[in-house]
Amino acid sequence: GNYLDEGRVVQVRDLLTDTSLSVAGREIGSDPKKGLVLLRVDGALRADHITTGIDYPDLWAGQAAMYRRFDCRGGRLAVRLGSDGRLFRSVQLVEAYVRGRFVASALVAPYREATMEVPLVRGPHGSCTVRFRIPRTRVPARVEPSSTDTRQLGIRFLHFNAS
Repeated sequence: GNYLDEGRVVQVRDLLTDTSLSVAGREIGSDPKKGLVLLRVDGALRADHITTGIDYPDLWAGQAAMYRRFDCRGGRLAVRLGSDGRLFRSVQLVEAYVRGRFVASALVAPYREATMEVPLVRGPHGSCTVRFRIPRTRVPARVEPSSTDTRQLGIRFLHFNAS
């Protein structure tokens, strides 16, 4: 999870970043309106977690996504999910898997948000990984006449909160 510069771990005291960047540190200030946070790092600059399969900045995923937390001791992950009634007229199913085993699911109604609780299980290298499956996707350009978006979209991953 370390950020590198020419092969060396980046060392910093404080970091001002936007809230979409995953950085391990203690929040010492923020500007929620601008989406900025000031973190006290005092050492190696490293990612708190990474995700794959989620497009930024709109947070949509297709049929699959992954969340990996570094230096994980286990616990729980609360995942806030959102759907779009213009794409889906019925509930969207999202499934979560840990180490290949089904652990949770959520149903997200159109124009609504839902929170799914997922167990975090420490893996052999000290990280916790959750894989998500979204069985049904739609292409906005095929559903909305004015859209030019040709991505396969399933659900929005609005927020991750590990505890």
